[in-house]
Amino acid sequence: MLFDLGWSEILVIAVILVVVVGPKDLPGMLRTFGRVMKQFRSMAGDFRRQFDDALKEAEARRRPQGHRRRSLA
Repeated sequence: MLFDLGWSEILVIAVILVVVVGPKDLPGMLRTFGRVMKQFRSMAGDFRRQFDDALKEAEARRRPQGHRRRSLA
């Protein structure tokens, strides 16, 4: 989890959001925030997959062809 928030912190954030944004605009703002977070997680997952693929490729180039990594299982 990104943040370690308890119920009291979440309640304080909710009250502040209602006061600052207003109850009428809050659902739309939360939907937009959810969409942005979904896109961010997707981009982070893509980056991680590309990084892992590049790391595996670099390890494969570094190992001689005749040697295989021994499995511990």
